[in-house]
Amino acid sequence: MTKHAWLFSFLIVAGCGSDTDLVCIDDLVTIGQGIYGELLNGCDTADCETSRASGMEVRVYDEDPTPPDPDDATDDGTTLVPLAVTKADGAGFYEVELLPGSYSVCTNVCTTTTVSPDDAPQRLDWASGPGGGRWYVGSCSP
Repeated sequence: MTKHAWLFSFLIVAGCGSDTDLVCIDDLVTIGQGIYGELLNGCDTADCETSRASGMEVRVYDEDPTPPDPDDATDDGTTLVPLAVTKADGAGFYEVELLPGSYSVCTNVCTTTTVSPDDAPQRLDWASGPGGGRWYVGSCSP
């Protein structure tokens, strides 16, 4: 199993496992439309344990908030202000109500998503790791 496949499998289990310490975050959703998910501190070494990234900030922009290029003195990056900012709770759960449109969703790294009219909330999970971590489109399956 590849490293990414293993991590994705872990995210599904972490979000909806049968362990009594785990909470199915799909049951926590209160928004009608937008994004929600679970933020995790992943493991890059054999001696660490994956944990929930409680208190981590999620920022939502209406365009890519590209940071400045450190190798280009003329590139000052973006001055965009997020449309929404939230923090993950103790279970690593976050949610953001959004109108239909395209968005950049960011923690240490960004991903793009589209919210369509009449869509149910979309699940986007994030796990830390090399290069700032990775976003995953997830779903809770019993």
